[in-house]
Amino acid sequence: MDQTVSTHDSLPVLQNDTSVLADIDSSGKIKGLIEMFNHQKPVLWNTIKQEFGDEEINGISILVVDTPSDQSTAEAFALTLSLLISADHYLLSPSQFISMDRAHAESVVEDVMSTLGGRSNSLVILNSAENMPMYIIDSLGPFCSSLLVQRSIVITAPGTTPSVTLPACGKKTILRVQTEATLQLLPTVTQSTDDHHTALNAIRKVFVSQSDRVWMAADAVMTEHRTGGPPRRPAVLIIGAPPGAHRTADVLAEALAKVYSEKPLMIDSHQFSRVDADRAKLHIDRTLDSTFLGDVRSAVFTRVDSLPGPAAMIFHSYCDHDDAQFKHVAYFMTVHCSDDVDTNSPPKAQEEAILDYLKRSWEDLHEEKRGPLLSRIASMVVVVKAEKNMEVLPPVNRQ
Repeated sequence: MDQTVSTHDSLPVLQNDTSVLADIDSSGKIKGLIEMFNHQKPVLWNTIKQEFGDEEINGISILVVDTPSDQSTAEAFALTLSLLISADHYLLSPSQFISMDRAHAESVVEDVMSTLGGRSNSLVILNSAENMPMYIIDSLGPFCSSLLVQRSIVITAPGTTPSVTLPACGKKTILRVQTEATLQLLPTVTQSTDDHHTALNAIRKVFVSQSDRVWMAADAVMTEHRTGGPPRRPAVLIIGAPPGAHRTADVLAEALAKVYSEKPLMIDSHQFSRVDADRAKLHIDRTLDSTFLGDVRSAVFTRVDSLPGPAAMIFHSYCDHDDAQFKHVAYFMTVHCSDDVDTNSPPKAQEEAILDYLKRSWEDLHEEKRGPLLSRIASMVVVVKAEKNMEVLPPVNRQ
């Protein structure tokens, strides 16, 4: 029988009561988490303290985000929890599977999950699980046994019963998370092809820390692509982020992609970081082809720097200036730099810092291939600053 630990909804909301915080977090490991999510109930923190606060978490865990009414808070909480337990996380989103045939979708899951064997501490996050094809959920079952998955975590809303269960996936913990108003991030944007200026103005009001350069670049990319007749090439924007601004870049990329499509294709490139490069390239190729043959007009690739270089070469053809198969679409790619980038330096210096980082990330590509690839995807590069209400905690020191 599965062990299940669950939070309940009968206790009052925690409003930064410092005495309660001290009792829950005497070790100080989750203090920052409590401060960021300050509308949660004490029972939630007690559960986290009990399950994740003191012991070293090893092995593979699966986290299910199952809160259709409040995706922003739930996703932020999931990412923060992955840092709390010092886990390398891999994010799977329903948009990458919906247009695929079942056999291909299951092969993606198999390739990604198979790379986790022998890893000391990994967290697979199923985002918007209520929209995930059920056969994807079911396909995880065999891996729970073969990979000896240690635990499954479900983040859901108060007063609800999770719609997704993962039987035989280790000890189960259910976390019921209250809405945090400051984390309701994405504005409603106008998707008219004639009104991207209004959409950008709405997005700009949310991303108040960004420079004029960011908005000028985004406007230039969209204006060239969306005016003056049929597009001659796809729109491509690379959004670089120094440490501490990674989630800001990802959320901004999603907001910009929604100017093109209400539900853009979302791919966490890191899921392919250990997959055979040829297999990863094939998966991305099939995903883009099946997605853009439908109604979707934009794609977000977060952490694109974590792709194997040979797999990233798929963008050489999809983002080609003259012969791209899909010229009516837009790509927004984020680069999670581990090096500091001076966001006050001239734009050219910032761009060069991001390009240098990508070159090092894809050093397994010969320069004769790497140069042409970058010329196609990096014609417009911006660097973002952290938005305080979007960033999650830095990695926790567990010594």
